[in-house]
Amino acid sequence: MNSKIIESANRLFMQYGIKSVSFDDIARQSGLSKKDLYSRFANKGDLVNELVTKNLEQLDQEFDAITALSIDPLKKIARIYEILLRQQLQYHPSMYRIMVRTFPESIKPIDAFQRKLSFTRIPALLDEAKKNKHIKQEINSEITSELCAWFMQKMVHGEFYELLQKNFKSTFEMLILYPLQGLLVAEHAHLLNNYSLKQN
Repeated sequence: MNSKIIESANRLFMQYGIKSVSFDDIARQSGLSKKDLYSRFANKGDLVNELVTKNLEQLDQEFDAITALSIDPLKKIARIYEILLRQQLQYHPSMYRIMVRTFPESIKPIDAFQRKLSFTRIPALLDEAKKNKHIKQEINSEITSELCAWFMQKMVHGEFYELLQKNFKSTFEMLILYPLQGLLVAEHAHLLNNYSLKQN
């Protein structure tokens, strides 16, 4: 039952924004009474926290699956950021700022997720690419991690929302694909040439 409520709340938040959606709206969308909803979640903040946790768990599972693929590590990085940028388009750019002000507890798992991605997952993939001698050996993992963290902060604050809406492909190429290509050594410069977006 909780999963149905979470899915209903997620749809409403994507359509109307987190601030505009009430418990009554979520109960109605879920086909429950408000009393039933309160029996599962003490307040809207509890529901938001569970929604965030579930979404991050799903993303983590997706990224684990991508990491396990038999493809070049830089393609794995590109695919991970493609998923993140597509997810950003599903929510209003003000959502993160509203959550910081109204539901600060929900930000903690988001920050932990960002740190894991920026300081563990992406550096590990870059180290794999370096080991394969696909990227320049002088690439500094510490600086790269800091840049990843900076980029994630920009992304969750909705900095790229309008650009992605106008032209996802071009924005993705400028933000992700071209910088990744710049890491490649000359003899492997072709590795990302055939990268194709999951959706157009």
